[in-house]
Amino acid sequence: MAAGGMSLLSDDPLSYADAFKVYQKQLFYCTENYNEFITPAIGNIRNNQEPLRILSVGAGTGNYDCVIIDSLLETFTEIHETVIEPNDSHTAKFQDRVKSEMKGKPVQFDWRHEKVEEFLENHDLIKERFHYIHCIHSLYYCHDPVDIITKLHELLLEDGVLMIIHQSEKDDVRKIYTEVGKYLKNTENPCGDDMLKYLKSHGYLCTPKYFSYDIDISQCFDKKSKEGNLLLDFFTDVADFRNTAPRDLQESVMNMVKWSKLGDDRCHYFRDVVVRLLVRK
Repeated sequence: MAAGGMSLLSDDPLSYADAFKVYQKQLFYCTENYNEFITPAIGNIRNNQEPLRILSVGAGTGNYDCVIIDSLLETFTEIHETVIEPNDSHTAKFQDRVKSEMKGKPVQFDWRHEKVEEFLENHDLIKERFHYIHCIHSLYYCHDPVDIITKLHELLLEDGVLMIIHQSEKDDVRKIYTEVGKYLKNTENPCGDDMLKYLKSHGYLCTPKYFSYDIDISQCFDKKSKEGNLLLDFFTDVADFRNTAPRDLQESVMNMVKWSKLGDDRCHYFRDVVVRLLVRK
C-alpha cells in the first residue's frame, strides 16, 4: 500500500498486466535492432556435454525469452531454462507461447511461480548454477536490486554471464517514477546507471550499452481514455492514478507529460532510454 490512500499498481498482478500490455502497444522501435540488443554474443560458455542453463528473472509473457532462446540455439544444441515469474497470467501466456513457438526445439523449462526475492531467500542452499542469467526490465519493484544482483552473480558458473536491462537516468518514464517515488518517500530503486557504478566500484567485469526508443503518450492527455489512464498507472506505479493521487502530485506528473516531445504526426512522445549491463564471472 502506498501513502495517502494510493495503492501500488505492482501489487495487483492482473491490473499490472493490463497496464503493461498498453505500454507495450505504444512502443516504437525497430524490432530487429532491439532483438539484437537483447541477444548479445555470450560466447561458448559451457561444457558441451551438458545443456546451456539459463535463469530468466521476471520473464513476463516470454516474448524476450523466445527471441533469446532462438538466438542461442544457433550456437548451443540444448537449453534448460528456469523461469521466475510471480504473475500467473504472464506465465500462462508464456507457456502458450512455448507450445506454439518452441515445439520440437531442444528446450526444457522449469517454472517457478515466485518473486526473485523468494527464489533467492535461501540462495546459499541453491545447488544449481547457471551459464546465463538475464533480468530484462524486471528489477524495478524489488526492495534491494543491488543485493539481488550480487546474489545472482554468485549463481553463475565460471565464465557465465549476467545480463541486466534497466532504465537509464535519462529515461523520461524514469523521471516520472522518480518524482512519484519522492512523494512516497521511496528512494530505494536505483537506475541502470547507478547499477553500473556499483558494479564497477566493486570490481565486477561489466560492459554497458545503451538503446533508446519512443513511447506514444498522447492518450494520457485524455482523462476519459482508458488506455491513457493505464499508461499513467504504469508510469507512476499507482493504481487508478487519476482518481487516487493527490492533486499536487497529479499536476506535477501532468506537467512532465506536457513537456514531452511533439512529433511531426502531432503525437506526444516520451523517450525511453535503457542500458544493457553484461556482467561476466
